[in-house]
Amino acid sequence: MAILCKKSFGIIFVVLGIVSNSLYAQPKKQLTVLSSWSILEDVVKQVGGTHIRVISLAPRGIDLHHFKLTPSDHIRIINADWIVWLGLNLEPWLQSSLKGIPKEKHLQLGKQLANLLLIEERNREPGLKDIDKPSEHDHEGKIDPHIWHDVEMIIQVCQLIADGLSKKDPEHAVVFQKNADLYIEKLKSLHQWVHQELSFIPASHRLFVTSHQAFEYFGRAYDFETISPRGLNSSNQASPRVLQQIITKLREREVKVIFQEAHVNPALLKQIARGTDIVIQEELLTGNLARFGEKGATYEGFIRSNVQQIANAFKSYLNI
Repeated sequence: MAILCKKSFGIIFVVLGIVSNSLYAQPKKQLTVLSSWSILEDVVKQVGGTHIRVISLAPRGIDLHHFKLTPSDHIRIINADWIVWLGLNLEPWLQSSLKGIPKEKHLQLGKQLANLLLIEERNREPGLKDIDKPSEHDHEGKIDPHIWHDVEMIIQVCQLIADGLSKKDPEHAVVFQKNADLYIEKLKSLHQWVHQELSFIPASHRLFVTSHQAFEYFGRAYDFETISPRGLNSSNQASPRVLQQIITKLREREVKVIFQEAHVNPALLKQIARGTDIVIQEELLTGNLARFGEKGATYEGFIRSNVQQIANAFKSYLNI
């Protein structure tokens, strides 16, 4: 009987020990990842899954050119486990805040994509990209940051994020890479879908006019000549000479649509359309995802929304 009691007490102590350890054991903390803006937020979320918590500094539905950090944003930057940003002059509001942050704590994606970037020549009048002469990029010029309009560029970004997360949290590296592989397959299908959706447009009509120079990567990837009355900055003004040359180009190519961008003043496009049969189409999403619950709230939705609008616009005047 005494032996049985000792055994019973031993079992109780073991059970109590297990219960005690389980009560005091803390779950592994999620990585807090800070993205500079919504498109990177979405890609990081796709790769990190449940093992991270991702926050975007710049809110959705705004023009990134005019965003400014708040005091609470600076606190987020200090407290984040990892920060993902593009660079390439897209987030000048972030660069000064990262000066005191260790290099291993943030990933500047633009540095890793150097060989794939488009560069605007210096000492050139803003607007009318590639209309006066062939595209011979001066590598001392200004880098075009609008890489997200080419889906294949975001495939590169996805893999860089997977590599970075794996270094920050090696325990879940296999999961991160698996998530990235699945997402990359979706992006490859999306890239092919864009080509197919726009394949009906004749080469002679593949002229794409927008408010500012945000769609150069789109044009390179999907075979459009892209021009705009402004340069890379949506606040730039255009000369009457540039506006007239764009109108002439549209008439020569018999293209009857131009595209307004979300959060960009349409005044210059109205000047182009005035007195012509050119129609200004609905707003395209340019630099930021739509708000949650709206069309274009994910990167895939962003691309599909824009491409469907572009396709419908060309179909309307080509009578397809």
